[in-house]
Amino acid sequence: MRRRFLYTEHSGRLHEKLIDALENDPPPETREKLSHNAEATLKRWLKREYGSEKVEKLIGKIENGFDYWFTFVTHPGVESTNNRAERAQIAEHVVQRKIVGTLRNRKGTSIHERIMTVLATWAQQGFNSLQMMRARLSG
Repeated sequence: MRRRFLYTEHSGRLHEKLIDALENDPPPETREKLSHNAEATLKRWLKREYGSEKVEKLIGKIENGFDYWFTFVTHPGVESTNNRAERAQIAEHVVQRKIVGTLRNRKGTSIHERIMTVLATWAQQGFNSLQMMRARLSG
């Protein structure tokens, strides 16, 4: 239990430090250094032995998306979390999915929720979702 506390406390502090460092919109060189340092820190945490199957599974998910964890550092305008997009429209789709009952397995549910998150994010950014989806699927 102690390692779990250390992991969450450290990751929260790393996020706060990055947000604070980005507050004054630093130049790209500074952003690259911040991102590199954050990635190195995360890699150190991932190399630790946690002794829990659940934590190891989480580590696998983190490693699979490693290249995207700090996108918000190097790309101004990208939020550090996806909370706003999820709150905006995902809840509605989750309710619809449960009412209709067409997605009864985890994989289908996960795919549906991810697609809806992407669509909500594009809508918040003012993009045409149909055009964006066509562009992504065609190339």
